[in-house]
Formats: sequence, structure tokens, C-alpha cells
Amino acid sequence: MEIIKREGVWCLFDKTVPLILTDEKQLEIILKDPAQPLFAEEERGYSGERRGLYDPETSLIDIVKRGQEQGAQRLEVSYDFFFGGKKRTNYPDSGITVAALKVIHDLAEKHGLDFSASIISPLDIGGGYAQKHEPTGFTYQYQEGLIDKEGNYSVDMVYQKQWCNNKGPIELKLDKVLVYAFREERLGNTSFFYVNPDEIVDISSTAHCQVDEASVTITGAGYGYGKMRVFGLWEDPERIPGFNRCLAVAVYKTPELDYFSPQALPYMKSIIDLHKDAGIDYQGFYSDEMHIQFDWDLSTHFGHEEINTRYLTGSLMGEYADRYGEQYRNFARYLIYFSYHQHDFLGGEEGGLPAQHVFGKDEKSIYQTWLFRKRYFELLQRRVVDLCNAAKDYAEGLFGGPIMTRAHATWQESPTCDRFYDRSIFTEHEGGRPSRYEYTPSYVWSSSIRENISACYDYFLWNDFLTGAGTDHPEGGNIDRNYYAQALACSFGVLNKFPYAYCGSWGSPKEVLRRLQNIGISYGTTDWRVELGHSLVQGLSHRLTDVLALYPLELNYVEERFGSWMVQYGYCNYITEGKLLENATVTGRGTLLVKGREYRALVVLFEPFVRRETLELIRDFLSRGGKVVWTSIYPLLAEDGEDILPAWKELFGIRDVESAIRGTAMPGETIAFRGLLADVRPMQVLTDMLPDRVYPCVPGEKATVVAVARDKVLGAAREHAGGGLALYLGFRPRDDQSCSTGQDIDTLFSVLKSVGAYDPDGLEVKSRPAGSRYNMNRFPNGAVSIANHYRTFYEKWSGRFFRDEKEDAAALEGRELPPVEINLREMLILGHTITYTGTDVLTYNLGPAGRLLGFAGSNTKGITVDGKKYEFVQEPADLVWTVIPEEQLAAGIKSLFLARVDRPTRLTLPLSGLPNASRETAPSLQVRVCDDSLFTAGRAVPYEWDGENLAVNISEEEAGKWIAVILV
Repeated sequence: MEIIKREGVWCLFDKTVPLILTDEKQLEIILKDPAQPLFAEEERGYSGERRGLYDPETSLIDIVKRGQEQGAQRLEVSYDFFFGGKKRTNYPDSGITVAALKVIHDLAEKHGLDFSASIISPLDIGGGYAQKHEPTGFTYQYQEGLIDKEGNYSVDMVYQKQWCNNKGPIELKLDKVLVYAFREERLGNTSFFYVNPDEIVDISSTAHCQVDEASVTITGAGYGYGKMRVFGLWEDPERIPGFNRCLAVAVYKTPELDYFSPQALPYMKSIIDLHKDAGIDYQGFYSDEMHIQFDWDLSTHFGHEEINTRYLTGSLMGEYADRYGEQYRNFARYLIYFSYHQHDFLGGEEGGLPAQHVFGKDEKSIYQTWLFRKRYFELLQRRVVDLCNAAKDYAEGLFGGPIMTRAHATWQESPTCDRFYDRSIFTEHEGGRPSRYEYTPSYVWSSSIRENISACYDYFLWNDFLTGAGTDHPEGGNIDRNYYAQALACSFGVLNKFPYAYCGSWGSPKEVLRRLQNIGISYGTTDWRVELGHSLVQGLSHRLTDVLALYPLELNYVEERFGSWMVQYGYCNYITEGKLLENATVTGRGTLLVKGREYRALVVLFEPFVRRETLELIRDFLSRGGKVVWTSIYPLLAEDGEDILPAWKELFGIRDVESAIRGTAMPGETIAFRGLLADVRPMQVLTDMLPDRVYPCVPGEKATVVAVARDKVLGAAREHAGGGLALYLGFRPRDDQSCSTGQDIDTLFSVLKSVGAYDPDGLEVKSRPAGSRYNMNRFPNGAVSIANHYRTFYEKWSGRFFRDEKEDAAALEGRELPPVEINLREMLILGHTITYTGTDVLTYNLGPAGRLLGFAGSNTKGITVDGKKYEFVQEPADLVWTVIPEEQLAAGIKSLFLARVDRPTRLTLPLSGLPNASRETAPSLQVRVCDDSLFTAGRAVPYEWDGENLAVNISEEEAGKWIAVILV
């Protein structure tokens, strides 16, 4: 009997069985005999892990049968060379690939499984395209150097031979070298160097290239590199004096699509056609780590040693020129304006500067340079995402139904993969010395530029393609102590077509991951393959919050050393400016409405550019009573390049501002708060780096001063006629509940609380303060979830994927883990008193009349609400039960309760909340066991019902299975 419609977000909870191919030899084995062991001769690949993903004797048939036995809905096939081979020659359009996938597909079909494979990922698809098309993708590597008085130049570069990522290694082919001569002028004592775009001279005809093939090394991570020198003599008699700089550009052909070519989408569609013609029907395209070609070695090239390269093709240059100006048709010369921190050859103070070249000497020209970079990265990411969306839409037309594109775009996310002290390595931990949760003087570089280079920095764009989406921010042993990743996952889920995203994690001891998972459950972001009970009680949704923050993409465009805004704040949702304009409206209640969620306040973290439409939305929001907190840099230009500052100043009541091109450095200074923010504790500025720069202002007549430092006004508030409040804070309001620098810094939270951004009785206000033991969240259906905080338990263990229990025990020895026990004694939560004892997570759902409609808990017998005691079992157990909303029920089902308990017991449920049920409906009531699928009820079990409570004796056979209480 079907009891729940398998549609919408419910599809995300389908069980799947993965088949991760780690070596191309496995394709041959599958074709030869699916019963043969797939992994017996598996190499360790480039991962450095001590063992593989599967038992060596596992066969394809074993995997498929295992999925069938577990009640899986779909088999998902992917490549992941991270765990296996070191060579890749076959791609989605290769004959052996199609033949092997056909065998896998047919075997899956025979065992009742749908089929999914990774066939349109840019990393998978490029090799086949390059074999059949010209031109392919290209990457342009650049390095600044000197030209001496005689015109000689010699630039040492790192030769790119092989890149590797989890879709396998690729070979780069050096196509040509370019050289551009220019002169630069330092602007005062800043790190800006003016280069006139009209004076950049192409001297490529003088260039020679010398590659030292003997120097080529393949690292343990699969990165192949060596030494290369670009040199020449510029003898032009017309050479202008002062042209003493050059930019050497090495152009490499890469085995990937020309994403801007008219042939790109037809090729992607042709692969889908090829597989359909072979008899393969798809219900999913596995889509892990969606990005274009780049190398994953975090140890060999990172930060100052990063591969300075940009994806460029003739068609991309043409598109950029059509949009933004004919001068960009020769885009390669403009790579000078991407060159960052490349003055090492000068030595001394100037050589160590984070130098960047800019279009002009005035502030507007510098903003225009940042805008130039922003437009390039956004154009590239938008095109790649659009191609993947178009290919998925095409497949859905061919195969019918949704194509499930599960997984995430996050890959080397910030701050997880950032470097916080010199030579630190991802997955190696430093025992809590330098902070991974705050900017300190030891901070080195962000990984965000790597994601930007590879077109996956804007996770919110990829959220349009991915099904449900997710993030792996707490990976490699980093456990997200500020809950930033949980908030990101909630943010993706709210905007996704399938509104449920996950927050994945790996690389920590089991008991640490348990606590991280508990917080994830309390946010509603737990991976659907891990936990489902609390999710059902929560209504298959994410937690609510009163605050929405603009995700600060533009920090990386201003200075590539920085990526995520280091306020890893977990008590808000995030959205990009583009997605805000696509989805937000202002309600008559003075809230922002986004995809059914209402927000009392908008926080702008770092936006040097803003669209006019965004300011108009903010103006409307303020006029109806909304709260807007704008922090750090002010916007000089609109995204169309026009002056936006006067309109912005009027909104925030600012008469004047100091120049923002570098801000003012105030390391060690204390910012004091007054007026509206008088209750906010003083905050210290930590560093002189870009994110910690301050931007003084002069308030106008309509604004009041709220923050000061060193006799400078750094904060002003303006009240609007409709009751709204516009607050400008010309600095980064820190927030770090992890105490990573020795104390809980709660500036952002305190500011938001002071201006009324949160409901005074809301759960953010109960959860965030340093003295709070529990993290509490509310959900759209009324549910509440509670888990213990782990926020101050710092990382001090290896971040490897596979764990060694002895090593983990040693890492945790002598350290007291945060508790998992929950003990509530008449705690007042959202107007109700709750008494409860259990472990891990508590979720309960009270209806409008205080009637219990759902419950999930571990090691518990029940809960007391407003003095009414509910005892579901006689001995502590892990249990869950909930009402399923009517709109989710299958045809013929009037009402449905689902319940599950982990051990044999007598289970008593208060069915007074079951819609349409009464004592007289007993003949229509059925209690059945869902043996194989959550969506289908099978055999009946005996029960007792008195019209209010239902009792079922759970045997060993029913323990751990869903019990459906059905009214037909």
C-alpha cells in the first residue's frame, strides 16, 4: 500500500546505493564479468589514504544486490580517482564507458533500481570534447617580471604539466607564450600600482620559452609541474622609457569544453542522446564537486605560490567584449589586472606588498578594476552553470521526471581550506594555536581564489542546478564551531527547487562527528542517508531565522588573498544579491519574504558594488519597518559602473565618507559603542588586513553616532519614517562563539539584538549567548529541536577520511568532550514549559492548542509539556513519531502517523492529533509495517486504541522499522 507520494523533497530521501569507480580498469572488469572483484588490483591513487572505499573482493553484482536488499531506489555511479587510479583515457562518450554503463544500468534495472551516473559534469565531459573539437578550453598562466634598460627580460614560471582532481589527472599542453610590456606607478604608500590600459604593449614576437622537462615532478597528490623560463630582448627603437615591467603569459590547451562556444551545449546533449540510444535511461546525474578543470594539490601550490591562471577562450573574450567594451576583445593583456602579489623580484618593502594593478589613480578607477574582475568571474560561472542546467533540462525532456543531480559545488571552500599559518596543510591540525575561525596576524591566504579559478565560487548559482544541494565545509577534520556551514546549508535548501540541503562532514573522530551531527539535526541539515526521524518531525525543512545576510562574494574580487567573510555566523541565513533580487519581496508587516521565509533584518557584509534595484528594495524594506545593517566598505559604483554613492548615503543618513580604496588600518584599536548600541561590548580590531580595515564616516542630520574609535565615527544609525532602521557600521563586526582567540566575541549578535533584528523571545536569543548550553531552533511547521553546543571544543586530530581508532583515542585523551545528555527542567521555550531527559537531540512539535503532533528523541521514555506527561515507552529507547501532512499523502489515505522505535517494547502514541480520527473510526484504522520502503506499508500488526492513545507491541522483527498508522 502506497502511503506517501514520492515527489518533491521526498525524492531526496530515496535510498541510493553508490558505485564509485576509482580506476579505469574497473570498466574492463565490468564488461568481462560483473561477478568478478572490481577492486582487487586497485591502486591507492593520489589520496594517501590507507585503504580503499570497498572490500577488494566486492563485485558489481555484490553492490547491486546490496542496494536491492537495503531497499534502495537508485544506483548512483561516479568516478572518484581520489581513491584509486592514476590515469584516465575514457570519458562519457567513449565506447567502453557507454558499454560498461549499459551493463551496470541493465543489472540495476534487473534488481529494481533506477540509474544515475556522472556524465555531464565539466570535469568528466571535457576529455571527450577535446578529442573531437577545436578549439578546446585554454588556461592562461601569468607572471610579472622586469625589463632592464637594454630591453632584456627573463621571467621564471612554474611549468604546468598535469593537473589532478577527483575525476582523474589531465595533461596540459603548452600552446604558446605571450609577453606584454608596461609601466606602473605606485599610488602613494598603498599597494595599488597604476597601469594605463592604453599603454600596454604586446611584445610577444620577442618572446622565447625554455621548458626544463627534466625538472617535471608528479606530487603525491597528482600535480605535475616543473621549471620554465620566458625570456627575450625588446629591441624596438620606439620603446618608451620607463616601460620596465612585463607580464609573461603561458597559454595551455586543456582537455575541456570551450564553454562559450556554440558547440558546447550540442555536445553535452549529444552525450545524453548517445546513452539513450544505447538503451540507458537516466533518473539522475551524480554531480559531486561541480567545477571546471583545476588542480587539487593544496600543499604544493597555495596562496602566494598559487597557479596564477585564468580560463580563457576566444569565444569568452568575445562575449566579455560584447558586454563590457571592445577593448576587452584582446583580453589577455588585461591579465595584468589579475596579477596580485607578484612583486617579489623587487625585494624589500615593495617586493612584499600585496600589489595589484589598477586602471587609474582615482578611487573610481580602482573600483572599476575590481568590477572588471568581478564581471569575469561571474560571466564564467554563470555560463558553466547555465550549460549544465540546459543539459539537465534536455535530459528531463527525454527521460521524463526529475533528473536528480545530488551532491555539492563546494570543493576547496573557505574557511575550511584556508591557510592560517605559514606552511599549514589541509587535514593537518595545529592544536588550537592559530585560529581557523578568525583573522589574526598569522593568517596567510584563502582558498576561495581556487574555487573562483575553477568556476564554483558562487555556490548559490550551482544551487540552481543541484538537487537539494549541500556543503562539505566541515571536512578534513574541521568541525564548524561557529555553525556557519549549517547556516549555509539552510540557505541553499530554502532557495532550492527541492528545498532541503545537507551539511556533510568527514575527517574527525567518531564521537566528535556525533556531536557535529547533532547540531546538524537541530538545524535540519543532516544528510538524508544518515538520519530521517527528526527531519520528518521538522516537516522536511530547515530551521527558521529572523536574519538574512548578503553572502560576500566580492571580497575575493577586491583582493584575492581573502575569501569568506570571517564572521562565520550561524544565526542567520545567507543569500547573494542576485538571488535576493530574484526572490525577495517586502511584506506589509515590514519583513523580507524569500521563498516563504520571512526575515526581520537584512545584513550587508561586504558589498563594494550594489545594484540600483537592491537599494530600492532596501528603501522599500526600511519604509515598512525593516532593519538593515550595512557593514564594512561602502558602495561607490552600481554594478553597471555608474555612481551609486549619493543614493546609498541618503539611505543611511551619511553626509560624507573617507576614501575607501584601502580603508583605515587600526590594528589593536578598540571600537566603542554608544546610543542605540550602548549595550554592545567594546570590540578590538585584530589586524591591518583588508577585512579589518575601517571606513570612517560623517553622519548627517538624520543620523546618530553609534560607534567610534580613535576620534573617528565608525557607525551611524538613521531611523526611517515607516519605523525602519538603517545602520551603517564602517568595520567588520566580529562574532566568534568558538572562542578561538580566547573569548567569545559576540559583536554582530549583540548589534542585531540591540536593533530588534531578533524576536526577543526567539530561539536565536536563547542559543547564541556564551552561557547557553543548548542550541535551539524552530521550524516552519512549529517543531522545535534542541542539541548541546560543541562550539568551544577545538580541533586537534588528523583530518584523514578513514579513521584510526587508536590515533583518535590518543587525540582525545585527557580532553572532556561536550555532553550529549539533554536535561530540561521546566524550561520555558516559546511559551511552553518543557521537561525532558535524553541524549543527542530532542525534536517536538506542538499544535496550536498545545497538542503534541510529533516527537523524536534518543535514550528517552517521553516528554512533559506544560505539566502534561507523555510516556511513549516504559524503558529508555530511541524513538520518533509524527503526523504526516495531508498534502503529502498518497491517494486513498485520509490520515497518517509514522512511528519508529529502535528496540522491542510497548509503544504508546497519543493519536488524538491524528486528523479525521475518532473512536468511531476504529474499523478504518490500520497499523502496518514498512518493511522495505518508507513510502509503502506492508503487513499488518496488532494494536490497541482507546480513541486517544494507540498501543503497539514492537517485536524484534518490527524494531527499527517504520510503523504506519493509517486512516483510509
